[in-house]
Amino acid sequence: MDLYGAVSSDGRYLSYVNWETGDLALHDIVADTDRLLTNAPPWTSGSEYAEESAISRDGKQVAYAWYNTKRRFELRIVNLQTSGFPAPQQLFDSEDVSRIAPYDWSPDGKWLAVGLQRNDGTAQIGLVSPQEGSLRVLKSVVAIPTRMFFSPDGKYLGLDLPAGDMPDRDILVLTVGDAGETKAVTGPSQDIMMGWSPDGKRLLFASDRSGSMGLWAIPMADGKPQGPLEFVRPNIDPKSLGVTASGALYLGATIDDRDIHLASLDFNTGKLLSPPVRPIQTLTGSNSQPEWSRDGKYMAYVRTKRASEPGRAGGNRVLAIRSVETGQVRELQPNLSMIFLPSWAPDGRAFVFEGTDFQGREGIYRIDAETGEAAPIAVSPPEGRFRMPQWSPDGKKIYYTVTPYRDAALIERDLASGSERRLIPRANLLYLSLSPDGRFVSGASFDSSGKSSSLLLIPIDGGEPRELLRVTAPQRFWPMVAWMPDGQGVVVRKLLFDSENAAEELLLVPVGGGQPRKLEIDTRYLNVSRINIHPDGRQVAYLGGDKKNEVWVLENFLPVAKAAPAAK
Repeated sequence: MDLYGAVSSDGRYLSYVNWETGDLALHDIVADTDRLLTNAPPWTSGSEYAEESAISRDGKQVAYAWYNTKRRFELRIVNLQTSGFPAPQQLFDSEDVSRIAPYDWSPDGKWLAVGLQRNDGTAQIGLVSPQEGSLRVLKSVVAIPTRMFFSPDGKYLGLDLPAGDMPDRDILVLTVGDAGETKAVTGPSQDIMMGWSPDGKRLLFASDRSGSMGLWAIPMADGKPQGPLEFVRPNIDPKSLGVTASGALYLGATIDDRDIHLASLDFNTGKLLSPPVRPIQTLTGSNSQPEWSRDGKYMAYVRTKRASEPGRAGGNRVLAIRSVETGQVRELQPNLSMIFLPSWAPDGRAFVFEGTDFQGREGIYRIDAETGEAAPIAVSPPEGRFRMPQWSPDGKKIYYTVTPYRDAALIERDLASGSERRLIPRANLLYLSLSPDGRFVSGASFDSSGKSSSLLLIPIDGGEPRELLRVTAPQRFWPMVAWMPDGQGVVVRKLLFDSENAAEELLLVPVGGGQPRKLEIDTRYLNVSRINIHPDGRQVAYLGGDKKNEVWVLENFLPVAKAAPAAK
């Protein structure tokens, strides 16, 4: 199951999203049964789906975020006492709010604690009335919290927020009645809100202040700290699904066996020349997003530091560079919270990639391949997002797509002058990939009805797009494609995804005409969006393996707490 949901106060139910359909679901822990609470339309007809959810304290209702046909999230409620698919009640929807997520119900059921992201990029913490749908803003913030929980008496709201420019997070307690606030836990560490003890006398939080992520508590009275920090236990995943009335803490844990795979392939026949192997034998489950250098001598990849790993407070994303010849790895750690889809410069001296700083600002960044120094190139506008940067063959320009989805375009930026050109504006284009000679881009286009999708070849300097291949629902293309190094073909994923079947295959589509060839790579491994083809045209690198989420329960840890270890 995913970890977007919550546990009920009595510990019987867990809410979650069934990602086969996009529906909100409920797991009965006692009966070991599952029930869909919504009836989402098929993915191909518009991709409505549920995300974060919270169960009311009396166990009768679930509030949840719903991505609607207006391309934004709204807040809904369903009644659990209704059989079948209960009719959802729309509680909050605003043109000014791109995202809203419920975190917790107040004990008396009069308020929902929510986090909001507005179209202008600002974020807020607020309360929504389940009876009226009215919003009361408590605080404007740089980024919405990781977790947020009401105290058992409903007077206070505990949450975590970024602390300044660093990846550290502090615990803040807001007074619900007058929006007063108290900094409950601070310091040079990642502190994540986990919940409250049932008597309200302790606030629970996860922290890496002892060197690795563990569970801690702090005594509380009248919304304020009343004593020193108490160490509860080490080595814990900071994903709280809530504390039950009996004092059991439900935790989400991600078991990730995915890692970079290499496979040798004959692209003329589509046949594997050798079984896939894992070139990186350390820190399995932490490595992803492989990218070959233009000369094929190095492979860069992103390594994610685990929650329990020392030094994580400096940032949890590392850009690693591995020598193909020697296997030696060196690491760059930019002061950013997210690194996504790095693209290697033609001369090997830098990367560009999608990045996010510790205030949640997204954009295109450049990293020096020697020093690891990161600098922003373009900050995403409030009304859109810059995606998938790529270098021109001469290294003088970069190209990146800009969304929203319904008004996508390709941006060309001259690195010397900073001037930009908006190219190829076209509805329903999510990603575009530049050809090796820089003359064309290719990507998947979806028609507005969702009934078909096309693989397009589009000239950079103007001219009509050429359709390379079209499929109809329930088949569709994954929007990100990969070019062959010689520019003679494009590799694309074709998906079959309906209510009864789910399958996919990898196709090499010739640019000059001819039949697509199926590539014999086990597509069960392709659980991320990009495949990277070596400059020799015979090897591919991709993320393979499995990832699953588990829910654990921690019991009998309150009220006695252990003495805190010395902070590092």
